Amino acid sequence: KGMYVSLRYVSIETLKFIEEKKWIDPAEAADFFNKTFDSYISFARDLVRYKNDRNASIMSLAFPYSQLRPGQKVFMQEVVSAISHTSTLFVEAPTGIGKTISTLFPAVKSLVRGRCDKIFYLTAKTSTRIVAQKALADLRNEGLLLRSITLQSKESLCVFPDLYCDTRQCAFAADYYIKLPDAISELLLLYEITPKSVLMAANKYLLCPHELMLDISQYCDVIIGDYNHAFNPRVKLERYFNQPELHHVLLVDEAHNLVDRSRDMYSAELLKSSLTECQKSLRGMDARADGHLADIVSYFQILSDSIVRDEDGFSMVEHEIAVKDVMLAPSFRAARFVPRTLYKMLWKFCYFVRPVLDALPPGQIRKNILAFFFDARFFLSVLELYFDDAYVLTAEVVPGNISKGMEPELIMTLACLDASAKIHKSVTDQHAAVFFSATLSPTYYYTSMLLGDKNASDAKTLTLSSPFPPENLSVGILNNIKTTYLERNYS
Repeated sequence: KGMYVSLRYVSIETLKFIEEKKWIDPAEAADFFNKTFDSYISFARDLVRYKNDRNASIMSLAFPYSQLRPGQKVFMQEVVSAISHTSTLFVEAPTGIGKTISTLFPAVKSLVRGRCDKIFYLTAKTSTRIVAQKALADLRNEGLLLRSITLQSKESLCVFPDLYCDTRQCAFAADYYIKLPDAISELLLLYEITPKSVLMAANKYLLCPHELMLDISQYCDVIIGDYNHAFNPRVKLERYFNQPELHHVLLVDEAHNLVDRSRDMYSAELLKSSLTECQKSLRGMDARADGHLADIVSYFQILSDSIVRDEDGFSMVEHEIAVKDVMLAPSFRAARFVPRTLYKMLWKFCYFVRPVLDALPPGQIRKNILAFFFDARFFLSVLELYFDDAYVLTAEVVPGNISKGMEPELIMTLACLDASAKIHKSVTDQHAAVFFSATLSPTYYYTSMLLGDKNASDAKTLTLSSPFPPENLSVGILNNIKTTYLERNYS
């Protein structure tokens, strides 16, 4: 008696699969089940105990400072309202009001009422994340028992960046899930989990620090990170933002920065230099991948030469576009159309180069191919998922340094001019969002640029006055400071 158990890995692109089979008898199956059951029950009890302690501490939690500053009470009331109704709030609050605690305190209180799953405190700068950490520390000094984590980029955490997470080569990726439980148990002893503490655990148990950071974040109630973690389609945390049953609170600090950042997030770029390096590295490995890459190289060369000759450029490579529809500027071209010819070339290249990449060992050659492959994949994703009237296709030729053997660079971009529809879609009807900053004027500009013209009126807005007496402000002009490059160090 017994049975086969199988594990099958299927490629979503080729539908080819790898399967592992194992025969187990009843005694072996029972032993596995009992050990697994005991492990999960013990872990579940710890989670329930933590949640009960957390809720009790939140219920008795008082505001951590001796008095409220002017405007803080109404600020917190509006945050509570936004969370309760899963709506969007924009707050312009001058420096000195205490924006961080005015958002975090009511958000933490909402956890015990079951109005959200997690709190994301999102910033553009590392320094602002430190302010959020301090606010949570002040709440813990008042008795709060709550687990938080500060996220860091994968690039800054990776121990072996050149290996690209190859489990065949990286000791920190091999047997990851076997080593994971011990690291999780150790980190769960902390209430404040920092990149440093994650790195220490990762080094101790030989685990990928970035993956460990993401896995331990699932057991944290407050996640402090960058805008990218919630809004960037390339790197956002899918485990939290691709699950319709999850409802979070997004506290977006210095929200005026998100306008430009969101445009960049949804823009895709291809560089001729990256393409050339990819071609050199790939040459001779696979005839079909080689051929499709050569087509892309030819496309780029024709486009670049045409722009240098002061022609329209696009009509030479994309025959659906008319010359009259191309905007011309020195070394720059732009048009509102889908580059269908390039799309087909990129798709074929990505399809045929995938098996080559799977077989390549880590090293500079694989790195060069992967760099262009990832850019091409995102270029395709933007065309397939996001490209609309807010996009423009651009091509720019940047002069090279001939004396140093540097050829002109061609930069092709799917430039997103307005990402408001994407931001609106990512929060509306699922997550409560509070966009706050000291500079959100004019208000309608920021609500429309982050939610879209049609949706701007749906958001609640609040503008608060400075808590400091106006007579404390003095504006002075110094006209004796030299700002030339040579004199800059002296000032």
